[in-house]
Amino acid sequence: MIILWDDKSEIRELTESLHQAFKLKELGEASYFLGLEIERSKHGILVSQQKYIRNLLSKYQFENCKPCATPMKQNLKLSKTSGDLLDDQTPYQTIVGSLRYLSSTRPDIAYVVQVVS
Repeated sequence: MIILWDDKSEIRELTESLHQAFKLKELGEASYFLGLEIERSKHGILVSQQKYIRNLLSKYQFENCKPCATPMKQNLKLSKTSGDLLDDQTPYQTIVGSLRYLSSTRPDIAYVVQVVS
């Protein structure tokens, strides 16, 4: 369980209450949780999945791809009826599923992922 709160005294109260009801082990500030990388700064908390992204790029042999500022061309029209059908849709569906999971921490790609879903 991760507890985020501005007031440290309220966190202490909560953890004391939880200790009374459950056996807990306090690990301090989180830096990694369920595949999410967590960084704290004076500006706020940053959650990323850089390792997950690198693994995806490697798995699908895109390590040398060039990033772009906008993940999709403006006014791009995609059609389910144009182009060749895939013999096996499983790899495509797997990639889209991975991107859907990734969009939970990357809202900038959520629209594009929805378009290709």
